[in-house]
Amino acid sequence: MKISDMKKIMPDIFEDIKKLVYKTINRKRAGLMLGLAELGVYNGLYIGAYHILASNYIILNKTPLYLLEEKSDDLIYAYIYHLLLHEYLHTLGIVDERLCIELTYEISKREFGDDHLITILAKGGMKKVFPEIIYAPINFKMSSDQKIELVRDFDRSSACYFS
Repeated sequence: MKISDMKKIMPDIFEDIKKLVYKTINRKRAGLMLGLAELGVYNGLYIGAYHILASNYIILNKTPLYLLEEKSDDLIYAYIYHLLLHEYLHTLGIVDERLCIELTYEISKREFGDDHLITILAKGGMKKVFPEIIYAPINFKMSSDQKIELVRDFDRSSACYFS
């Protein structure tokens, strides 16, 4: 799945996440935007995504998405779901990283069960499931483009009043 196709499913994934989080912890937030940016992979480490504190932005690292393009749709879906769930919890005011990791795992486990890819990722299985993301190939070249590319219609259920 190409990144252009991933961008098309991100809003649907996010809508599911918002419903799940509201059902689980009775909290929600509207008006969020998703941006993709080349954040790279450095010395075997990378940032999958981050939320800019006190903003309405979630930024996803585009670099691992390129490395996932040849993976199955299920793996790509699980990866995106996991990152967006974690970052959405941050947007709700859960700024403590350990607490956010624990809550991401608990919500994933409750919704999908222990053996689902989303739960495995939330439990810390990123290295096991996606070792090629953690350790990018030697010949992998990061783009020099550091612009943030916004994903259209990301938080669409919160923007129904726009014409």
